[in-house]
Amino acid sequence: VLVVPALEGEFEAAWQNSIPQHIVLARGLGISQLVVAVNKLDAIEWSQVRYDTIKTKLLPYLKQSGGFLEKRIHFVPVSG
Repeated sequence: VLVVPALEGEFEAAWQNSIPQHIVLARGLGISQLVVAVNKLDAIEWSQVRYDTIKTKLLPYLKQSGGFLEKRIHFVPVSG
């Protein structure tokens, strides 16, 4: 499970710092299936636009740089 923040600014900071590293690390450890939990959506009133923006940014990276198959990547909106 890869947990990413939905809040503007937080996602972008995580994208610049840790998200790509965690994706490469997960793949290097042999993980071939991934659940991406888009967290804190309650704080932005469950914005479908923001959820889709994050998914649109992550999915190509996960497929191209992470080597994950699209059918093995699942995005889940969460609040925790």
